[in-house]
Formats: sequence, C-alpha cells, structure tokens
Amino acid sequence: MKDYKYIEELLESYFRAETSLQEEQILNAFFQDENQVPQHLKAYRALFAVEEEMRRERAPQTSESFGLQPARRVNLRPFYRAAASVAIVLCLGMAASMSMGVTGDDKAPTAEAVENPDAEFGEMEQALTPQSSAVVEKKDTLFLY
Repeated sequence: MKDYKYIEELLESYFRAETSLQEEQILNAFFQDENQVPQHLKAYRALFAVEEEMRRERAPQTSESFGLQPARRVNLRPFYRAAASVAIVLCLGMAASMSMGVTGDDKAPTAEAVENPDAEFGEMEQALTPQSSAVVEKKDTLFLY
C-alpha cells in the first residue's frame, strides 16, 4: 500500500484555502485517474470531477461551436478606383478653369452700374481718395536711390 500522506496534507491545505495553483493541479491530476485513488480518498474524487466539469463549461467557445461562420472580407478595390477617377477628373477640371482665367471672384455688374457708369465711378473714386492722398503725402518722405 502506497503512502498518500502528501495528498492528504494537500487536501487539508486545499480545504483551508492555502494551496497554490500548482498544488491544486497536482490534486486534480491525482483524482483524475480512478484506479490510482485509494478507497479512503474516493469521496474527494467526486469533488474534483465536478470542479473539472465546471472548468470545461467556463472555457471560451469558438464562433464555430455556436454555428457562426467567419466574417467575409469585402473587396473595396473597385471603390478605390472610382474615387481615384473622380479625384483625377476634378483636378483636371480645376486646372483647366484656372488656366483659362475663370474664377469665382468675378462679379457681374448690376443693372444700376450698366445704366449709370459715372455713379459707379464716383463711388469708387470716393473709396480710393483717402488711400491715394496718403500715398502722395508719403511720397515726399521716400528716398529713391
């Protein structure tokens, strides 16, 4: 008859919650083999069998075990090509409009300016007079070499 003193000491430590994970693994491994367990320790075998069963139930399951199929990859290459084509067409259009001198800053003349161009000129002269007189005053102080 073998001496099971070490296993009995581990069981006492286990019930006092003083065992390490390695010691618990030793106990689990010991109680897994039905032929190895002596008669006086067979009552504890059921305890470790239940623990092992619970550990297996808590194990993470893969998506295949749930009947799910892996996610399909979507090919985005045609969309990239379409986006690149649109970008090229827009760039060429902008370059062509800039080379022809077409800008969005040009304002169409109002009906009043077309009918009375002198009034439009008078407004512009009043707006520019202060700047032009300031330039004339500064002209005396400029030294040209």
